[in-house]
Amino acid sequence: MMYRAIQARRSTGFRTLTFLLIAALLLSLTPLTGLAADRGAWAPGVAYQTNDTASYSGKIYTVLQSHTSQIGWEPPNVPALWKETAGGGTGSDTQAPAAPAGLRVNGTTSSSVSLSWTAATDNVAVTGYDIYRGSVLAGSVSGSTLSFTNTGLAAGTYSFTVKAKDAAGNVSAASGAVSATVSGSGGSDTQAPSVPAGLKVTGTTSSSVSLSWTASTDNTGVTGYDVYRGTILAASVSGTTAIVTGLAASTSYTFTVKAKDAAGNVSAASSSISATTATSAGGTLPKRLLTGYDRLLAQLHQQLRQSEAEPGAGGIRYYRRQLRRNGSCQPGRRNVHGGPESLVGTRRLYGCRLDP
Repeated sequence: MMYRAIQARRSTGFRTLTFLLIAALLLSLTPLTGLAADRGAWAPGVAYQTNDTASYSGKIYTVLQSHTSQIGWEPPNVPALWKETAGGGTGSDTQAPAAPAGLRVNGTTSSSVSLSWTAATDNVAVTGYDIYRGSVLAGSVSGSTLSFTNTGLAAGTYSFTVKAKDAAGNVSAASGAVSATVSGSGGSDTQAPSVPAGLKVTGTTSSSVSLSWTASTDNTGVTGYDVYRGTILAASVSGTTAIVTGLAASTSYTFTVKAKDAAGNVSAASSSISATTATSAGGTLPKRLLTGYDRLLAQLHQQLRQSEAEPGAGGIRYYRRQLRRNGSCQPGRRNVHGGPESLVGTRRLYGCRLDP
């Protein structure tokens, strides 16, 4: 209705105003797809708009559809999102990282190989590494990760290499190759740990012996130790100490230790060491002669059970204690002073008899 009302007027000024209003409306409805930006080197996690440009592996690409980039969506890999610009560009990063060095096998299992390497260098920055099993890409890791485990392998021997890459898509030459063999049935580790050293006794009781030793080494890692009493397995531990219990008092025992790893490899036995358990505790008295009269403490009367007293007896006030030098009681009965309050019967105090 507004448009018709404006056109109904024949004034030139009103016709000009009508044209401007329509032009403004059309512009507001038209996407601004022609405004492009040079986004520099391609990188994951960037929101690219249609007609933006980015460099990758020394070439310039133009965005065909707006999107947020992801790892694996490098411009050459997704032609639906990117189009290579003819003639490339100037000033883009075309220098590839140095080849990774020091590739080595850290360990194997029945179905996997673990690898590690030294960081590569780049004029800008290394953003990741690609690990190849032969000519097959086995996996990729970030630029800060310098190890990789290839799992799900069948029995056989495999060759591995690693390549470094940067944000511009430049890829290094392959590292030196390393080989690893996977058995497919229990792992290829057949190397036993080193023999435990420094076995020593750190303590004894009447029924136990405490031992310690120096840690062993292994190509994949020591997982535990077996402690033997003679030929009998006495204990299994994960650390470098053990307490063997259940022993007889005043008895000599010989001990050895063996180390083991996750593959079941067991070291040779350590040097043996002997230990004698302590004498069983008996509560014997010091070997000295005690003669004389001691005043009985008041609480002794409370500890004596009335059921053991003869009717009419009320307690003990005094007693005489005499011991032999070897700790035994002097034989014979000893007078107990205190008159009618003395208990009738026999008492032991510190291993000796008290007789009325």
